[in-house]
Formats: sequence, structure tokens, C-alpha cells
Amino acid sequence: MTICPPFKAIFHLLWISVCAWALLLQTRLMFHLSTTPDWLDGFVFGSTVFGYHFAHGQRGYRMVAWVLGALAGGCFFWLDRTTQLLALGPVLLWCAYYGLQRPDRLGLRRSPVAKPMVIALTWAWVTVWLPTEQFLWPFFFARAAFVFALALAYDLADLTDDQQRNFKTLVGQVGQKRAYWFIYIALSLAALCIGFGVFQQNISFAVAVAIWTTYGWTVVLLRRILESHLAIVWQKIMVDGSMVLQALAVWLAVH
Repeated sequence: MTICPPFKAIFHLLWISVCAWALLLQTRLMFHLSTTPDWLDGFVFGSTVFGYHFAHGQRGYRMVAWVLGALAGGCFFWLDRTTQLLALGPVLLWCAYYGLQRPDRLGLRRSPVAKPMVIALTWAWVTVWLPTEQFLWPFFFARAAFVFALALAYDLADLTDDQQRNFKTLVGQVGQKRAYWFIYIALSLAALCIGFGVFQQNISFAVAVAIWTTYGWTVVLLRRILESHLAIVWQKIMVDGSMVLQALAVWLAVH
């Protein structure tokens, strides 16, 4: 059974934003915030598509990314002043990631160590700090460590292509075996941060168990996904699916 090409293209384009929105929803559920979609949802969804695809090699992807980026910009002006100010942080990180010139020329994405760290910090900022308008550090660092682990998994999927393009990554420098250990350490740190959130009584034990379970699933399934014969693009989609899976687990825990 084949997938219709237009549907496949739309899915590839929008999936990463679905993951970002899922983590946004998860944060709201955890801290008893309203889950009714608002301008922040539109801003996060549209800006994520733009941030990942604004310079895509295919014109259709670029056009959709720029249209959604413009819509995200419109949503930005309807956010409250505090959220607007906080949103400048990830915007500046995005600029630093790609550089102020054309993509692939400058930027922190060329730094093997900075690349996954900036991605992790940006995602934690957008999906934790923006919806809560508070620096809830245990959960912020748990989210950052989780995304850091997934960013390394992305680089593992791209390892052969990156080596052929002479694109240096942390995974390429430390090797596959150590990269997996970095992923496991990051997930362990995330689990400890969640535990500290429980100790502070900011996170319920039921929610913590749900999140710890998804960390465990990630440890078990990640290597199987990356060493499978699936196309790289589908490996990445399944890696990103860990975010949706975690949001679903938290939703089940609070209902």
C-alpha cells in the first residue's frame, strides 16, 4: 500500500510542528493551564514549520513554510506582552543557530557541541517557558535534556550523509557507541529533573511515572529505529514521535 505523494509531503512538512504543539499541550496539562487553543498555539505551530523548512530545497515546502511563518508573525502580535518578550529568546537562538547570512554559511549549527544544545534550549524555551511564563527549572531542564537526546538521535540517522558532506556533528566526533551513551545519560538527567519536580510538589507522581515510562520506551526503541532498514526520513519521524507519545502518556495520566 503506497501513500499519496501530496499527503506524504504535507505530513513531512507539518509533523515537526505537531510534535511541538504536543509538547505545548503536555506542559499545559501538567501545570493545570487552559488547553483551549489560543494565539500561542498558532505562533508555535507556524513558527516551527518556518524554522525547519524556510530554506528547504523544494519550492513548495518553502512557500508553505513562509506562509505559515507569516501567520505565526500575525499571531505574535496578539500574544500578551510578557509572552512576546519571552518569545524573543527562541527567535534570537534561531538566528544564532542559522547565522545572520544565508543558511549553511554561518551559525551555531556548524558547531558540533553547540548544535544539539541550542536545539534543546530552544524547544524547552518554546514549550515550557512560553506557556507557563515561568522558569520552572526542573521541568525546563528535563525537557531540554529530552530534546537533546532526540537531537543526537537525528544526527545518528544522518551520520553517513553528514560524513559524506564533511558536516561535523557531536555524534560524528564521538562515534556511534558513545553517542548512544550520551543519549542514555541525557534521558537519565531528564528523569532526575522530573523526580526533583515531584519532590518540589510541582509535578504529580502519576505524571512523573508517565514521563519516566516514555523515557524508558525511548531507550528501548531508539536504537531499533535507527538501526532499522527504514528510510532516514521515516526514522526521524518515529524519533519525533517520542514527543507525541509523551504528551499522550501525560494526557492519560491526568484524566
